[in-house]
Amino acid sequence: MIALAFFAFGLLEWIRTNPKPPGNAVKFWVFFSVLGCWSVLASVFTWWPQPNQLTHLLLGWLE
Repeated sequence: MIALAFFAFGLLEWIRTNPKPPGNAVKFWVFFSVLGCWSVLASVFTWWPQPNQLTHLLLGWLE
């Protein structure tokens, strides 16, 4: 989990330092909204997969 936090921090720094075309702001807010809705649904419904569960499903074979 700490590695994901550092990855997110590095990604945010990279996005902040690189110039962006104007259409990327819309893409960012759409992506941010989808992730926010996903987290809310995961908090409300017990059957909705948590982000950690998705990471484990996608990268669990690396263990």
